[in-house]
Amino acid sequence: SNVCIYSSKRIMITAELLDALLSPNGKQAESHLESMTSDDRARGFLQFLISSQPNTDDARCMLASVLLRRDLSGLVASLLLEMVNPLVSLFIGSNQIKRHISF
Repeated sequence: SNVCIYSSKRIMITAELLDALLSPNGKQAESHLESMTSDDRARGFLQFLISSQPNTDDARCMLASVLLRRDLSGLVASLLLEMVNPLVSLFIGSNQIKRHISF
């Protein structure tokens, strides 16, 4: 069984969880997934993909890949939003920074 565990909180992305998400009755699995932070989900999906068995976990890997991509996009967007104001302030206030990035 592909059980992937991340962190001391024992956040788990398992083959069983992915199978439940793929099933028509996956509401409980969706709730479990939504209770996790996007960071923990992304790490769990990555661990699942690293440890998956070639040619035996295709549907699970496809789902894990799609969900990983979604969480990574959200994490990157969140990080960029956090960084915009400090970066703009730094850029506006420093000619040295402008020279370093060729503006």
